[in-house]
Amino acid sequence: MKSLRSLALGVAALAFSASSVFAVSETFSTPGSVAGWTVFANGAQDVLANVGEALSLGGNDYSFFYAIAAAEASGGIFTGDYSGYGQLSLDVNLSGGSVVDRLSVSLANFTTGHEWTYEFSFVTGAVNSLVAPLGAAGAGWTQQSGPSADFSELLGSVEEFSVLFSYDGTPSPASGFAATLDNVTLTAIPEPSAAPALAGLLIAGLVALRRRRA
Repeated sequence: MKSLRSLALGVAALAFSASSVFAVSETFSTPGSVAGWTVFANGAQDVLANVGEALSLGGNDYSFFYAIAAAEASGGIFTGDYSGYGQLSLDVNLSGGSVVDRLSVSLANFTTGHEWTYEFSFVTGAVNSLVAPLGAAGAGWTQQSGPSADFSELLGSVEEFSVLFSYDGTPSPASGFAATLDNVTLTAIPEPSAAPALAGLLIAGLVALRRRRA
């Protein structure tokens, strides 16, 4: 039993390392720090603060509002080569009275002029745990600007990552919105060498278990 327990712990450790190696995340855990993020909006009130270990955002009388992590933000962890990552995830909590038509994320390279967006379904008054896949080129992503190019070309050199809240109606809503952003994470694609090792441990565990039962 002890050997099986050790094997299980080894498998769990390998699975964790395979899924988390090179992953980067921003949890806004330093009180008061906005971790290099900025906002860009056409609203009368733009809010950017770290409240309760989450990025607090808000705007009034707006049609678009960007929360931006540019090359210098968070030590640059949300810019650079995305080709080794499988997904981009984030938690967004929109207050119940928020007026938002669209919630999306954007990846851009302004040197080449390319920008792609991924739109989410969401609800207000609750935490939305959102995931944008990066592994399949162009899957769910829409090119907004720049010459025609495969999505994978952008992933090779991302200069800006942003979260976009927008309202398409007229006039812009006076009530605007309030939201928090947290747990922004890029999850790496597991290294190929880890998969055979993990499979081998699982097979060995099953064999050992069958022998004990026999």
